[in-house]
Amino acid sequence: ALRRILPAAQQPTLALPLPRLRLAQALCTQPSGDGEGVGTGRNKRLGSRNPPVKYAQYTPRTLDESLRYMASAAYKEVYGERPVWFHYRRNLRGSFEASKPRQRCFNTEGVYIRANPCPLCRDEYLVLDYRHSDLLVQFLDPQSGLLLGVGKVQVCKHQYDKLQLEVEKAFDSSYLEAPVPFRFYDYSLYSGGRPLPADPFGDYASGTSLPHAQELLIEPPLLDIQRPKMPDRYAMEVGMQQRLRKKYKGKPTRPQFSTAIDEYLDKQIDEGGLQKRQT
Repeated sequence: ALRRILPAAQQPTLALPLPRLRLAQALCTQPSGDGEGVGTGRNKRLGSRNPPVKYAQYTPRTLDESLRYMASAAYKEVYGERPVWFHYRRNLRGSFEASKPRQRCFNTEGVYIRANPCPLCRDEYLVLDYRHSDLLVQFLDPQSGLLLGVGKVQVCKHQYDKLQLEVEKAFDSSYLEAPVPFRFYDYSLYSGGRPLPADPFGDYASGTSLPHAQELLIEPPLLDIQRPKMPDRYAMEVGMQQRLRKKYKGKPTRPQFSTAIDEYLDKQIDEGGLQKRQT
């Protein structure tokens, strides 16, 4: 994953006026013949601008620019209080989810090879760095504190590998609070022959020391559920046959219909209205 990251020497620095920075300036644009950039429109409803044109140039930014960008009014206007991946949708046909993420959205030369880049590739000012805790915390589960799956955040494989690396570095550097699982220990292995305190495992097994344990011990009320009456399928078939016989009673059967049609055609031929078909 480190070889896929562009070196720091190739990351130019650009001082942009803030807070007047707009998202169209923050994202990559390719100048055209009339001097205007391509794909500079914004879509407030989707929380992003129009996707950059394929084969446009991706310009990496610095961490300082990313921090100032996320503190600006342009970021609040586009993303609001939602994570940066919340409004993103893959351009898939139909209502089907992607089976696997894309490898990358731009090649090694920084040229886009996708028409709809992932949330981290379409915005150049979202820089993944272990010191950028405001951005990394958006990709963590608020309940467990672990990194969300790639199918949920919908980023490409290149950015997800880099995201995993930066999150682990942030945990090690104390920029993010690392999740610590709760474990049970056998205190007799560490007491060294000294008297042990009250056995906590018995309380845990009985459920008296757990929070809200009494609520789990309440028996659910018994409900008198009456099963619906299932109809007799055989009686339904017999009744249907009887209704059909009553409906078509007195009408000619299929052979009688064909005979009546032949008689009608012969009568028309005799009267000269039709020509007899050659057999």
